[in-house]
Amino acid sequence: DLAVREALPLPPLAPLQWVELPPQAFADLLMAVEFSHSFTEFLGLQRAPELSLLYADLFNAGEGCLCALLARLLRAALLDPGCGRAASTCGVRVREVEVTSDTASELLRVYLTENGSQREWGEVCEVLKSQPLQCLSPSDKVRILSFLIDELLSSQSLCREVDTRMEQVTMLRREKWKTNLKLKRFQSKLSGVFGVSESKHQALYTGRGRPPKKPADQEAGGESSDEGEAPANNANVKGSGDVASSYEYSEEETDEEAPSNKEELQRRIKNMKKKQQCVRARIHHASRLIRKPPLGQDRYMRQYWLLPSAGALVIEGTDTSLPPSLQQFHQLAPGDQVP
Repeated sequence: DLAVREALPLPPLAPLQWVELPPQAFADLLMAVEFSHSFTEFLGLQRAPELSLLYADLFNAGEGCLCALLARLLRAALLDPGCGRAASTCGVRVREVEVTSDTASELLRVYLTENGSQREWGEVCEVLKSQPLQCLSPSDKVRILSFLIDELLSSQSLCREVDTRMEQVTMLRREKWKTNLKLKRFQSKLSGVFGVSESKHQALYTGRGRPPKKPADQEAGGESSDEGEAPANNANVKGSGDVASSYEYSEEETDEEAPSNKEELQRRIKNMKKKQQCVRARIHHASRLIRKPPLGQDRYMRQYWLLPSAGALVIEGTDTSLPPSLQQFHQLAPGDQVP
């Protein structure tokens, strides 16, 4: 929106009518849903809960998905980073108690007392002393979800899981690099020996929107961020043991002779293009399991998010996307109310 030359008026965007949570609480709920979908196996969940089910459980009108998710998050947080040698009201050490629907409220109270601040969680802990978790307000339940997730982000076990996924993304990028090299070599032979060029005419740029790709980028796939990541910089490309050097000196890949038959060569190029698209999709999926960056901002500084678990494009308003010190200076969007 900020890159177009002729800015068109944006339609007014009304908030979701069915959401009865404050904006920050609903944003934390979306974050919890995305975290559970990204780390389902790490949390030991058979199936990640949906947004609608978790939202209903906040008002005690669901099927118990919220309590199950809280129990899994609490179990992982008690193992790492843990809460020292804290004990429950009965004097039993927390690590020796199994996290169930009956013990989750007491274990949660102990964990919040040990790892949270008294100013932030004092009232919640007083309620959990005599009442179960279901008696808390929906906003407090979402705050607990967000707090446990923030605690897990600093745990060593989750960091190892993220490192493993990053290694998988690196291996997929190596496979993409290998496919690009073979595709460029085969296309070069098809064009030089047989005089067949697959490049299409470049579309005319009208000055609005994103400029079209060059024919060379369309043929070879380029190095565009089609996997949701930024293009690799020169340091990543020229480093020792990296993608470029590993395939520059690979005899198995670079010395493979291209087919001498024209039809066979075209068939191989077609298959490599399909493989290239498949690898791109796998890189995109693996990268999104690690981090989901926003799509961008519009002129009113609203963030745009593509959340697969929500099943829609989510637009975050400035009341949660901007720090409080900048909220009073941003330009009001159509339909916003003046504070």
